[in-house]
Amino acid sequence: MTNLINAVRPSGQPPVLMFDLGNLLVRLNPITDLWPEIENPSELELLAGRWSGSRAVRDYESGKIRDLPDFHRQARRELGFSVDEDAFYRIFSQMIGELFDETIPLLTALKPVYRLMLLSNTSPFHWERCRDKQGFGTFFERVFISCEMGVMKPDPLIYSLVLQEIKVMPQNIIFFDDRKENINAASNMGFTAIQTFGGDPLINVLRRLNIIV
Repeated sequence: MTNLINAVRPSGQPPVLMFDLGNLLVRLNPITDLWPEIENPSELELLAGRWSGSRAVRDYESGKIRDLPDFHRQARRELGFSVDEDAFYRIFSQMIGELFDETIPLLTALKPVYRLMLLSNTSPFHWERCRDKQGFGTFFERVFISCEMGVMKPDPLIYSLVLQEIKVMPQNIIFFDDRKENINAASNMGFTAIQTFGGDPLINVLRRLNIIV
């Protein structure tokens, strides 16, 4: 099925298609292995929720923390996990999972017709893996990642910086993200913003928009 994706060439100027990364183009794996001594699923879920809202994570993904050892120390102190540096790096690297089956065929079909861009809250560690090992480096005209911009979604500043860089009116950008707060912030800036997830949900949204068949 994924090999049958074709892009629809619009009659006028094609919109910019801007994608989030995690849960949209690549799968995200749980971070619960940081607490191997805990077996209670609800307690692990609570700890994983603390990770996503962690100050250390935000500081690393916005470029305030520059190196992994410093990130490990600050995250361990804040979140109370006991794994050593080696285990932490392994678990952290595995957060970025495999591509959705549809991702490469979709981007391959879209690239000749649409301007493709990426806007993601991510770390240099994870972006390098996606760019170099999963082949994203060739698909996007522009890549905007929080660790290089010094600001994260849903802060309105990140959307303003994107608009300043690409010189495109926000209504001419269709932005896809899995998190409601990021979609709301983009919508408030004038983007056409759509909440969806990778794989079939993203394919179905693009079909409804008549971007692919």
